Parts: sequence; C-alpha cells; structure tokens
Amino acid sequence: MIEPPVELVELQDWFSLGIMNSRRDVSLFDNEEVSKYITASSRMSPKERYDVYVKDYWPRCLQSLKDDFPCSVRYWGDDKFFRYMTAYLKAYPSRSFTLFHLGQDVYTYFSSTYFESDRDFILSSFEYDWAKMHASFTQNYPPVDPQGLDLDRISQQVFHFQPHVSLLALPHDFYGWSENDFSDDVPHNKKVYYLVYRKNYVVVSTISEDIFSMLSTLKNEKTLDKTIDRLADDFSEDVFQNVFQMCIKENILYLDGL
Repeated sequence: MIEPPVELVELQDWFSLGIMNSRRDVSLFDNEEVSKYITASSRMSPKERYDVYVKDYWPRCLQSLKDDFPCSVRYWGDDKFFRYMTAYLKAYPSRSFTLFHLGQDVYTYFSSTYFESDRDFILSSFEYDWAKMHASFTQNYPPVDPQGLDLDRISQQVFHFQPHVSLLALPHDFYGWSENDFSDDVPHNKKVYYLVYRKNYVVVSTISEDIFSMLSTLKNEKTLDKTIDRLADDFSEDVFQNVFQMCIKENILYLDGL
C-alpha cells in the first residue's frame, strides 16, 4: 500500500482537529495558525476561508442526524437533541465520505453515556430509527429465485438474511407513534416486534411474536432442516413454510456462496 505524504497527513490531522474541537460558531485556530496551512483568496483571509468549513460542518451533520433519528428528535426537542448529538459527534466524528453512516455508532455511544430515567425509551428509539436508515443504503445481494431452487437439496441449502434486514423486539410502539405523525402520547410498555428491510423502498412491518421467533431461528440456523427441528415443539412445519415463502416473496433471503 502506498503511504500518503507526511505533509498531507499532517494537514488532514490539523484540519479535522480544528473542525471537531471548534464550537459551532467559533473556530479553534486564529488567523496566524490558519495561515500556516491555508492561503488567502482575493476576497477572503485564510481564517475566513477556514471558517466556511467550520461553520458548515456542524449544521450539516446535526441536520443529517435529525433526519435519521426522528423519534428522539420528537421526544427531546431540537435543542436537547442537538446538544446530545454534538457530544456524540465529538466522540464519533464522521469517518465516511457520505453522511449515510454518521449515525451508526449512536446506540453504542448513548448506551455507555446516557443513564437518565428514560434511557430504555431513548435507546429503543435509536434501534428503531437506525434499522430504517440502515435498510435504506445497505447492500442487497441477488435474492433467492424460487424458480432456481433445487428442490432435492433445498432443506440443506444455507440461507442468509439480506444485510439490510433487521429483526427488533422493542418495548414501545414506535411504528404506530411515527405513522400518526407523533400526534399520540409517547408510547410506553407495549412490546412490539418489527421486521425492517428494503424492497425498492424501506418496509417496516409489525409482526407477531410467533413470526419473530420463526424468523430469528431461521436467521441463526440458516438451513430449513435445522430450523424446522428447532421449532418442532412449538410450530408445525406447514406454519413455518408459510413464513419461509413470505421471506422468498419479499426478497429477504439470499443463498450461501454469493
């Protein structure tokens, strides 16, 4: 691997340090420091050019997170949300050239830093909203083609869930709350099971506990034989086959070896 020039690494480190450690309206470095790395233009001093990036970084990132996590925005309000997410961005600055991945560590960060009485609700809302965001951009492999399945081997074939699929068991009805434009009271103490995936667009389905159990077992066991054996005490094979056919229809599965 070709190593980048030392001067480039130094410039990148300096630039990111300044942006991440500046307040949203005040940059970390003065004009003398900035002039070591940035030249003036015909209309702007080095610091004025640098401040364009400083002042643009925080609003863009915070707006992106606001779009990605609407449940916590609605619950906390903008000011409180932005305050918490500013701390998050300092702990987990963007590591991607897009903003799609910006919120991927939100649950990890708040699970280790947020211990208020509503902790369970906040963490669950992050799980729900990130599952939808994750489904919107994550890779999709060629799904199982029912016409191409080898029926003599199907029970031993290894099936995987698409990377964008999430199975969630959360103690709050975020789906109902958000679908009603957050007009109802904040949902509490209602266990809801979700299947989140992408099929041309992001799909959020509330499912029964039984279907959740069957899907979770298939995800872990990967073959039909093992899944049916594991479920034998609780569900008939016919019931599971209906769930498996739904997975095929919705392009949730792909075959091993891709």
